[in-house]
Amino acid sequence: MKENLRSRGSVLALVVAIFSVMVLAACTGPDGPAGATGEKGDTGASGATGSQGSAGSGGTDGSDGSDGADGSDGADGARGATGARGATGAAGSAGAAGAKGDAGSAGADSPAVELRASLVAGLVLVGGDLNIMGSGYNASERVTLVVVSSAGTKTTLGTVDANAGGAFLASETAPTAAGEYTLEGNGSGGSVATAPLIVVLTK
Repeated sequence: MKENLRSRGSVLALVVAIFSVMVLAACTGPDGPAGATGEKGDTGASGATGSQGSAGSGGTDGSDGSDGADGSDGADGARGATGARGATGAAGSAGAAGAKGDAGSAGADSPAVELRASLVAGLVLVGGDLNIMGSGYNASERVTLVVVSSAGTKTTLGTVDANAGGAFLASETAPTAAGEYTLEGNGSGGSVATAPLIVVLTK
């Protein structure tokens, strides 16, 4: 029963709708003139952000910049080690002779030169032959030969005369005790000479 009522209602509604359309079509006249422009509507909401565009082509290279100002001077470096000494230069030429100086005052008289006498004895055996050579004495000067021990005791060995050249050769007897002695040759004219004398038991 309910199914039939629903079907009939639907059909009736459809008929009414078709009839209404036909009536509207029959009653519609020609289009009237256009109405006045209405007021501007409100601004619409912003649209969504668009997708990112593709990268643009690279720009041309910029021109070179101007040169920068000079920097300040750096600090002085540490002093280097001293270099090796250079080779000696060639000798310079001789200078010109200087002017002649004034004559000097007369000097004092020089003292008379005294000949320096000398003796030679050497190494001898106890009580053996002692050959003594002397030189530098005055011509024909008499020379006294003396032996001085380490204790300071003096013993005269003998005398000898120097020749015209101031030299002599004498042969005396050595001391009887071994040791180190000093031999003196005292000239009658003031000449004096000494020499070491070594007396040993065996050579």
